Amino acid sequence: MRPFDRIKFMPLGQDDGGGIKLGDLGQNFLKTERLLFLNENHCFRYLIYRGMIDKFVSKSSEVAHLPPGVAGVTDLTLAHMLNSDAELKAFFQKSVGFVSVNSSLADAKRAMGKIDKCRDVFVTQSGDRKEPILGWITDSAIRENLRV
Repeated sequence: MRPFDRIKFMPLGQDDGGGIKLGDLGQNFLKTERLLFLNENHCFRYLIYRGMIDKFVSKSSEVAHLPPGVAGVTDLTLAHMLNSDAELKAFFQKSVGFVSVNSSLADAKRAMGKIDKCRDVFVTQSGDRKEPILGWITDSAIRENLRV
């Protein structure tokens, strides 16, 4: 498990990223494939893969596909992306698992297996998604450490 103090995340208020430009995310998370967004209490909000942001920006690069009031792709915000597709937003919220601090890697793998397209599990005190994040377990960490 990657402990909280080694997790890179972006704080996200209730505005769902209206002030966070997608281009700035790329600069802040240069070497990161997975972008984690937490609220002010360090509770989970979204997990978004860089490729999904790139795909949204690419799709929006034509003026006809830009949201109303947006002059160009450099003005696109996280809120634009989240509000563009309700299913995509739900995926960013629900494609992760949660386990308690007392869980094993096998428990994390089982939690991951219960959720379609899940590649990440977060550790909280009791395993409740509404609690502060204590750690992060990725699918690659499970593969590397859980050998049969």
